[in-house]
Amino acid sequence: MKLKINLSGYSLDYLFGDRVFQDSFLLSREVIKKAYQEGLYYISSKKNIYEFLKKKNHRTMIVFAGIPSFSEVCTELSPQKELYALKMTLDYEVLANFHEENGFLVHDDVDFLNIEEVKLYRNIKNNLLVYEEEKWNNAIVKEEEVAKTLGKELQNYHYGITKALENLNKKVTQFLQSEKSKPFLENEESLEFMKEIYEMLYFVKW
Repeated sequence: MKLKINLSGYSLDYLFGDRVFQDSFLLSREVIKKAYQEGLYYISSKKNIYEFLKKKNHRTMIVFAGIPSFSEVCTELSPQKELYALKMTLDYEVLANFHEENGFLVHDDVDFLNIEEVKLYRNIKNNLLVYEEEKWNNAIVKEEEVAKTLGKELQNYHYGITKALENLNKKVTQFLQSEKSKPFLENEESLEFMKEIYEMLYFVKW
């Protein structure tokens, strides 16, 4: 079975999180470490989970290293109150042989050590929306608390993305005003590409 570990959530962490990765190799090692320590999670419908356990004939599975964050669920899946999942484990030697490919860590032939059906529940922890396995979820989260916490998280993302765009806009402007940009801008295709980027950064409003 071909297995693909989703790296999309780590792209956000790379831009706005506390931990900065200098290159893709360090990022992939961090994801593999997380997968080894916390397991791999395949999230789908209850029916698909049942079909997989029954037949186990998927050609390709896209999984997350550890329980995905709420933002990952929002961008990659759908933020339901409850999520059905398979929790899987692999030897570290197998995980170490994954390679990066188009935003995923990929292995073409995987046999799992263990597969367990689990349920993930939406919860609030440290003022953040998270998903946790059923055995750790003892509280009933009110919808108004979910909406309030989500509003705060969206404000934080808004601030982070705005600052990142302002910084990128500044760098693009400095490049266009420098001597280094002249050879680049003499190429018509490069000029058009840079023009599109600059206009996107200039006119985007949050």
